[in-house]
Amino acid sequence: MTAFPLWLLLACPGSETGDTPTDSAVSTVPTTATDTQDTEPETGTDDSAATTETGHTGTGDTAPADPTTVEVYLLGGQSNMSGIGEISSLPPSLRTAQDDVWIWSSWDPTWTGLVPVSEYGSAYFGPEVLFGREVGDAHALPVALIKHSVGGTDLARYWHPGQTADDANMGQGYAVWLSTVQAALASLEAQGEVVRIRGMIWMQGESDALVLDDASAYQDNLTHLVERVRQDSAAPELPFALGLIDCVPCGAAGRELVRQAQQAVADADAHVHAFETADLQLWEDQVHYNGPGMRTLGRRFAQALLGEPLSEPVQPAVALTGAASNDYKGDYVVGWRFETAEALRVTDLGWYDLSGSGLGHTHNLGIYDAATGTLQLTATLAAAEAGATPLVDGFRYVGIEPFELPAGDWLIGGTAYNAADPDWYMHHAAIAPGPGVSFTQACYAVGSTLRAPTDWCGETGLGAAHYFGPNLLFGPSEAAAL
Repeated sequence: MTAFPLWLLLACPGSETGDTPTDSAVSTVPTTATDTQDTEPETGTDDSAATTETGHTGTGDTAPADPTTVEVYLLGGQSNMSGIGEISSLPPSLRTAQDDVWIWSSWDPTWTGLVPVSEYGSAYFGPEVLFGREVGDAHALPVALIKHSVGGTDLARYWHPGQTADDANMGQGYAVWLSTVQAALASLEAQGEVVRIRGMIWMQGESDALVLDDASAYQDNLTHLVERVRQDSAAPELPFALGLIDCVPCGAAGRELVRQAQQAVADADAHVHAFETADLQLWEDQVHYNGPGMRTLGRRFAQALLGEPLSEPVQPAVALTGAASNDYKGDYVVGWRFETAEALRVTDLGWYDLSGSGLGHTHNLGIYDAATGTLQLTATLAAAEAGATPLVDGFRYVGIEPFELPAGDWLIGGTAYNAADPDWYMHHAAIAPGPGVSFTQACYAVGSTLRAPTDWCGETGLGAAHYFGPNLLFGPSEAAAL
């Protein structure tokens, strides 16, 4: 797949397909069968509630939750809200519909179990997946998401919310977003649900950063957007979360003006929460979050609204820093031995992409107990062109179910092949281990069937041979919080 050009996602509005949502296709959202009241964590908002003409309430309703209450979150923005995170980077359990979280979007105006929803097609996902999973886990009652976003759109004009809900000067983006929300809420209420709007997440500003006049007006425009969303939600203190943009090609001046404006709006309103995104993994275009970055973005949106600490981005166990030789190939399981000083949360397994153009072979990957050779976890990284799997510091990755790897002595291995156009493994003279990871030996086993690479292990130390081959992404252990 060719990388998305900057002009497509920033300078021009996205496809008009699906810009006019309807409520003609309506599916039933299951209601909870229990009378358990909602016991979600405090979000930092007060308990005042507002009721609209159609009967749904804003956040913080003080009345006991009816068993049919649905907690609703609103989503809007441009391309990074639409999302081009690679589906392959999601753990398998999040690639299929979630039964306890529901989504309605302008592209698919019907209630379905939470699935990845992106205007760029079924191979991609946006922040809705991890955001929905996090807030779904935080609420005892059903959760529903309503999403509309369009790549390459600005707040200055396209998302201009007008002065009232029937303002003829309202921008197309806000008009479609508002009609999407209204159709989705009407569908819920027609089914007898009690709707409670809990918050909005917003990822936008890159397009405004390209035009200095728009960037200079961003603080006023964002303040007005928040006010109008609250008016149309009948929730005067509706929580609002936004990610600070990280758009390197937008230009330093415009980027900083928009980021400062976003932070200023949050500083002036206790119910607006801005958070950093500059540490998240990006596509090569330095604008759009890739799969691992999008996962963290989604979690941070939820954490910002729930008042929880923000997740750290995942990172590679080793980074390649020295000169490399790429004349190695053959039917081997290549890998390396490493020690962890503390438990790690492994989220992805990967293989080195020699040319950055994708992988010509499927690679089976595994982590083993170094003392016993017992397999701890495994994954298959399918052969695919560039763009089908996220590229992080030269490695292609596939998402796995997060695995808590205890402190200890481990082996990682992956299958390499002596075949036409192979994904040659690399012999690196220098590497940089991630925090808490100690590289000890390069190892291999003969043959292309995955097993512990213990036929040979080289000298210890960073000056010895390194076979890449495999790598992993990890974050801090979350076992203590379970």
